[in-house]
Amino acid sequence: MAHQESRNEATAFEHLHHLVDTRCRDHEVPKPLAPRFTGRFAFLIDGRVLSAAESLIGVVEGEHLGALVGGPTAGTNGGMDPFDVAGDHTLRWTGMDIRKKDGSPHLGVGIKPTVPVRRTLAGVTAGRDELLEKGSRW
Repeated sequence: MAHQESRNEATAFEHLHHLVDTRCRDHEVPKPLAPRFTGRFAFLIDGRVLSAAESLIGVVEGEHLGALVGGPTAGTNGGMDPFDVAGDHTLRWTGMDIRKKDGSPHLGVGIKPTVPVRRTLAGVTAGRDELLEKGSRW
């Protein structure tokens, strides 16, 4: 069964071979194949970015793929460790020492924006999204 699962993982993304060189090893970031986007990119981030989304933004940060607009991310990606407690409750936490590409800690720190923007009460009241506004001007 485990062998079959590994085989399925290895072939799950074969249909994307025309977009990304999937032959990477040792956790290298795949090199994009042509055609690819060449414009400027802005990624909207704040404390609501966590888990898998935060891992993705970590690649964006580490590879300098675009501006990070907004506020710091949650700093909570990695595998979850569950622990059952009394009353049929379960506690969950990240039990991994997550590091950024440069080796610095990620857990509890998160990813800092390159273009800091804060949502304001006035903006929310007026129905504005300051992060989206700043990101779209980037």
